[in-house]
Amino acid sequence: MGGLGKTTLAGKLYHHLDVKRKFNCRAWVCVSQDYNTHDLLLRIISSFGFKTKKTKELNLMNEEGLERYLHESLQGCSYLLVADDIWKKEAWESFKRAFPDCNNGSRVIITTRSQEVAEVLDERTYAHKLRFLTFDESWQLFCEKAFGNPNANSVEEQWKTLGMEMVQKCGGLPLAVIVLGGLLSNKTQLEKWKAVRDHIWQI
Repeated sequence: MGGLGKTTLAGKLYHHLDVKRKFNCRAWVCVSQDYNTHDLLLRIISSFGFKTKKTKELNLMNEEGLERYLHESLQGCSYLLVADDIWKKEAWESFKRAFPDCNNGSRVIITTRSQEVAEVLDERTYAHKLRFLTFDESWQLFCEKAFGNPNANSVEEQWKTLGMEMVQKCGGLPLAVIVLGGLLSNKTQLEKWKAVRDHIWQI
């Protein structure tokens, strides 16, 4: 399921100061549904920032050569890779050989909406399954984005009723709640909130 916050959570980990200090090199790559293994390996190498070969040389390598180059470059390195939005198990299988097990705390984080992808990872894998928000959690998040305060006790009842009606339609999806709250944050007239309620779910 998209919109649960998988990419957001991975991003917070990736950019956390303690994580930056722990790993010698980090890379982020978005895999997506339509992927090309050769292009994927090139983007991973670029994201890690390896500069020992010129771009033209790398482009001329085949997939096996790129795997070998990446594997050799990561030897002895404490690395972190985030492979975001993997749709198929074949995508992970296509480039996992490039990552050495250095036994030094290196990590690969995969985000996926596919249960099948999560199940094919090896026994050392920790799978963290995100859940839908409860209504109370959704409302608190909405208030934070729309009003700048997670506590909406000071909100007038008519605004509160309208807001709750729209939050209910978000179905517990954090991304939907965040987008809705951001959209309404600069609308100070009740009629504009009603217009959003009446039309946004028809798009």
